[in-house]
Amino acid sequence: MKKFLEMATIVENEAIIPEVWKMVFHAPQIAREARPGQFVNVHRDGGHTFLRRPFGVADVDGDKLTLIYRLAGKGTKVLAELKAGSFLS
Repeated sequence: MKKFLEMATIVENEAIIPEVWKMVFHAPQIAREARPGQFVNVHRDGGHTFLRRPFGVADVDGDKLTLIYRLAGKGTKVLAELKAGSFLS
């Protein structure tokens, strides 16, 4: 996959089971190139973590990407608090 830096809008962010979450976000430039199994590096501007975090792409649907993530530490707990309409880099 080519490298892109894009501000993505969260469309959905909800728990599938208590410690596993599904996040869908709108990122047309990345979605054109991404395939399930590839990784995207996510960063929340103004967040508590300094470095980007890699997450595997679970699904690509048009201009949207889906990530499935487990709450494992401070960074993923902050991601779980984000609501639809929030932005990620």
